[in-house]
Amino acid sequence: MNKPIHTASFWKPFVDRLLRWYRQHGRHDLPFRQTRDPYQRWLAEVLLQQTRIEQGLKYWHACLKAFPTIEALVRAGRERLFQVCAGIGYYRRLSLFFDAASQVVKQGTQFPTTYEEWRALPGVGNYMAAILAATLHDEPYLPLDGNVRRVAARLLAYSKNVYTRRAEKEFEQLGKLFFQFARPSQIVEAFIDLGALVCRPRNAQCRVCPLMNACQAHRQGIQAQLPVRRTISRQKVQLHLAFCHDEQRFLVVQYREDELWAGLWGLPFIEELPSRQGRPWMRVRFDHLLTHRHVIFDVQWLQMPSAILESLTRAMRTKVQRAVQLVNLRPKYSRDADLPGMPAWMHRVLAYLSQAKDFHALFRVG
Repeated sequence: MNKPIHTASFWKPFVDRLLRWYRQHGRHDLPFRQTRDPYQRWLAEVLLQQTRIEQGLKYWHACLKAFPTIEALVRAGRERLFQVCAGIGYYRRLSLFFDAASQVVKQGTQFPTTYEEWRALPGVGNYMAAILAATLHDEPYLPLDGNVRRVAARLLAYSKNVYTRRAEKEFEQLGKLFFQFARPSQIVEAFIDLGALVCRPRNAQCRVCPLMNACQAHRQGIQAQLPVRRTISRQKVQLHLAFCHDEQRFLVVQYREDELWAGLWGLPFIEELPSRQGRPWMRVRFDHLLTHRHVIFDVQWLQMPSAILESLTRAMRTKVQRAVQLVNLRPKYSRDADLPGMPAWMHRVLAYLSQAKDFHALFRVG
């Protein structure tokens, strides 16, 4: 890397170009950017983690309708939050968010005002603390999400793994040079939007980039090769589950704190069933990818009389000590129905079942 790119004077004209581009092309219509309410901004960042922005905004609006204030969220409870956000995935972030929100309310609804205070809350990591401190309080922190890492790696022609602490220090130093000439909140949002709209993972739009003439990767013609990403190895996990039902209801259990999808509701594990009475109807196998796991589901449909289903429900409560409930079957699946908080794969099961041949005849509904 050339030495001049480490100096503030080199970057000053490019900061001006970046902010001019951001004023004209930035995503100013994003609703969470139109408020300085720390609860709404924090909620948006939680929901947008590992989630497409269109999907995340749908949940953001739903949450604000259900919980217009942080006090309303805490009063409603963790399980209600899971229910409103059913299908979003990565539920541990929601659980930690609820813990942190409860802590804020317990302290008199005094929101953090510095990076260190945000970082001290449960579930708030370096990225979230940085983006909240920068956008809400104009503290000079560069939040390193995928967009920002990509822009920084290409500007510096950084050809090593961008998820190491060494890389982060390089990128943070670049951010400090930019912060000398504009408010951190503007720089951060401009960087994020540049990565999302112009400096894209594939087919980067270099010709319209305000930083093109400063970009070392573009100068060397290696922008398509950067950034160098970490490789994710997924552990294979196979789960054997049972869809136990009568003509109107099916059984779900609440997963424990030490299990995947803790606090959410889903199908019971076959090996936990005190009794497997019932007429097997169908067996389905499907895959579901998590960040670090490749889960293979083997789902057995067990149709049984109502009396046996109710007996099984009682046995699951007493012998297996599971939280259990019976949920009404519906001839037409809808994620918006009044269902308990369920992981995304559970919605896939319900959607599959509702489209299965002879569904109406099988359950005598509709």
